[in-house]
Amino acid sequence: MESIDNCQSFETGTDLSYNWVLPRLSSEAKFVKFEVRAEYSALIALSRESTVLDAMYEIELGSDLNSRAVIRRCHKCDPLVTENTLGRISGERGSVFWILFYQGILAIGLGDSLDPFLVWVDPQPLEVNHVGFTTDGVAGYWTFARYPGVFTSHTTGDACILYPFEKLPKGDFEINFALKWSGTTALQLAEEQKSDNCYYIVLERVEGGTELAVEIRLNEQSLISVTYKPVQSLDDDTPAHFYLKFEDQTLKVGEKNSDSIAELTGVNSLFLRYLGYLSFISDAADWYFFNMIPNVVGKPGFSSS
Repeated sequence: MESIDNCQSFETGTDLSYNWVLPRLSSEAKFVKFEVRAEYSALIALSRESTVLDAMYEIELGSDLNSRAVIRRCHKCDPLVTENTLGRISGERGSVFWILFYQGILAIGLGDSLDPFLVWVDPQPLEVNHVGFTTDGVAGYWTFARYPGVFTSHTTGDACILYPFEKLPKGDFEINFALKWSGTTALQLAEEQKSDNCYYIVLERVEGGTELAVEIRLNEQSLISVTYKPVQSLDDDTPAHFYLKFEDQTLKVGEKNSDSIAELTGVNSLFLRYLGYLSFISDAADWYFFNMIPNVVGKPGFSSS
């Protein structure tokens, strides 16, 4: 089972008392990734306030003595949808799940798979700002991804490009992301997934990790290459924050709240429909995307333009 990069681990007791210590969710698409270890009845609440409300979403993993997963629209009321699988969670080992809430669609999946095992669509969506968690009758051990509410991913250095997102909007856009990595990673902007027509934005830690080399390529052709000492520290424990922006036919990459590091003018916008990312051979990276919508398989109502 996959593990998650984290800085937040908690324990819940047996009394069904919700813990609301996680930060407020700020992005439009609420994505929460976590690992839980419990014999049964691990509950996640998505609420407008940091408390139990009459109207909120409640996901219970390992309901009915670990025989099913359910979604409710209030605390411990009747389920709206149920998925029957014995042993979704375990008291012996942690299991990694994700929850996505976007425009009334609530989806729950396992690990790195973007194929949800449980989906429900609310015709009258509730406001969701906070995440709570608890266990019912047993102790629970929880680990949450570094940025609750933000899509997180891990690449392992097999040079396989991941494309988990909806199509990029036509016209100008900005992608905000954070990255914790060793060696070399890259973003890809492509006309189609796995297309030969694409731009690469390559980020390489050099000089023992104290300097950053940024390169923009068109396919295999290097167009711009810059090496500099970044404003933020590049260490092994803290993600560095960047942006990738397209405006006025110019592609820009830079550190958060700073001027661009590299700019490429005259960019062919037809190549900018899909965002992918990868780690180069023998390198690994943890990625955090702050304003991107994952293209969850089978989610009704999600559209691409």
